[in-house]
Amino acid sequence: MLLPLVSSTDATALGELGSGAPRPLPRPRELTRTLWADYGTPDGYAFSWGQLLERTSRLPDPDTERYTGVAWTIVPTLAWRNLLPRLQACGWHLYHVLRRARGDGTECINVPVPASVYVQCLTCVELATLTTLCEADAQAARAWIADQFVPHDLPLVLEAYQEHLGELVYYRRELGLAEAAENGGAI
Repeated sequence: MLLPLVSSTDATALGELGSGAPRPLPRPRELTRTLWADYGTPDGYAFSWGQLLERTSRLPDPDTERYTGVAWTIVPTLAWRNLLPRLQACGWHLYHVLRRARGDGTECINVPVPASVYVQCLTCVELATLTTLCEADAQAARAWIADQFVPHDLPLVLEAYQEHLGELVYYRRELGLAEAAENGGAI
């Protein structure tokens, strides 16, 4: 079970998120060079379960055509870390699973999301990105993310995502065993 414990790190990050004070983040050590371009050099918040990246939305406000919205990207490093032993057992690397799972994380968000928040997946190193189009929507979304989504909804989303990644590894292993049987034992 992945459910993250609420630590002092998480409490600090929630406070920073609520006040809109992102910090430069280090690249997660789970990401190999193959995935560095998808990660970039973001600002955001460090939690025990991973990182919540924050940046200006890439989508303009339809009323003003200005870029005043905010996008928050969920980078679930704890789910990846928990998956690494299974990946190593079947000879796969993290990037194999993340590239196959791209976009699947959005399906794990089975909670009510405010109408002004768009859920999308932009890269393979994220579970999902929550995007707003204007400053007013961003302020309301920030409060929802800090007060409801991260502390109450995200633990279940992360658990579903980790289970999904585990299923991909399981099926990869089973496929490899079936191929080995057909090829006389070589995987």
